[in-house]
Amino acid sequence: MHLRRRGNNVQIVKTQPEAVTGKVVSKPIGSANLRTGMIGSTAAAALTPEEAQEVKAWIGRRQAIEAQRLEVEYRTLADRLNEMVGWIQTADKEVLAEHAGEVRDALGRLRWALGAAMSDAPPAPGTQS
Repeated sequence: MHLRRRGNNVQIVKTQPEAVTGKVVSKPIGSANLRTGMIGSTAAAALTPEEAQEVKAWIGRRQAIEAQRLEVEYRTLADRLNEMVGWIQTADKEVLAEHAGEVRDALGRLRWALGAAMSDAPPAPGTQS
């Protein structure tokens, strides 16, 4: 069995001997969602309990890696944004115009998400509540 990542899903492929010829053939049997960890019903029906556990363990490792990647990106986000400030000041206006709306929208969602996440936190030292 092997797994192929396809965006937010993982395709589950089993390698089995063909019934007629006995030749080994790899055949997709279904998929699982990487975000939720749910194995699709088609794949679940074709997996042994040991294979299902192997798929769940693989998904768990991928989720842990993704969580670490996102944390590193968050920890370096302020530096990246400051780098963008410098780049934007000299960037080609057409390039800026192509993505300005998307960037503004994303920054708005980022500001909202950070504010919502921090609303339960005590105010930072030196700020007013």
